Amino acid sequence: MHYNFKHLRIYALGLPDQTAMKIVALREQDLEDLELLLTQLTEADKKILVQIMHHVSRFRQDWAQKIQYFLQEQGWPIE
Repeated sequence: MHYNFKHLRIYALGLPDQTAMKIVALREQDLEDLELLLTQLTEADKKILVQIMHHVSRFRQDWAQKIQYFLQEQGWPIE
């Protein structure tokens, strides 16, 4: 049996997306995961995370504020 997956698209979250989701959820396990994720973020990833925060603010201000406060606690400049 042969399957044709020519039109199959697989999407995966990047580190900035995963980080944003973990910040919003902020459960005990998320805090542990964030310790690992934050050390892996490049400068480009950090910029994307700030962009995610701004994008989210359009429809979930409370989530954007969680991200902003968390990043500020980490000492990140928020543009």
